[in-house]
Amino acid sequence: MTNRTVQAGQPLSFTAEQVAGELGLAKPSSETWEFDTVKSSLPAGITLAWNAAHGTVDVVERGAYAVQVFYASSGTYHQMTPYTIYVTPAPALAQPDDLAQLLGWPTGVPTETRGAAERAILISQHAVHAYTRGRGFDHDQTGAVTSAEADIRSVIVTGAARLLSNPTNARRIEAGSYNSAPGMFEGWSLVELAVLHRYRVRANALAMSSAGRVPMQ
Repeated sequence: MTNRTVQAGQPLSFTAEQVAGELGLAKPSSETWEFDTVKSSLPAGITLAWNAAHGTVDVVERGAYAVQVFYASSGTYHQMTPYTIYVTPAPALAQPDDLAQLLGWPTGVPTETRGAAERAILISQHAVHAYTRGRGFDHDQTGAVTSAEADIRSVIVTGAARLLSNPTNARRIEAGSYNSAPGMFEGWSLVELAVLHRYRVRANALAMSSAGRVPMQ
């Protein structure tokens, strides 16, 4: 039985008191709920203390984990009960909610903006796919993209964020006394290029490879 489900790459936090409440356990009011830090197991990225767990689940994690909750009295453990957490795989492709996290929208992408967010992600994905010539992506038998490496997805999201924030690629926005120079989706930043060049096979590398030499990375 799974008590809680969390997606890889997402934050996870709970206390022993909360877990006991979810499980419907009871104890004397003078005692305190605790976790057995030896017998409990949690995904990478989550820190477990004696009475609480917190952190962000590592993006490669998946499967079932469990913590043991109990209260101690007179040197004896009581109500030792497992609480199971199931980690589902991270999304195979960038999602609108990834944009919401990057842009600091705590309630997710607004309904009226979701269509624009999906289009921005798709355009950015196409641009990344073209730049790496498909490397860093998985494809089905028809050639359609089915998944992307985690760092490739990050570049897709940062590019999509610029496009969503400035869909007309305006160099400057002015209204009365207000003016700003918003970010533009007209290329890749140095940080993004550092990721993309891990996958892109460039002309000099191909020439050196054909000549029997190993290109410098």
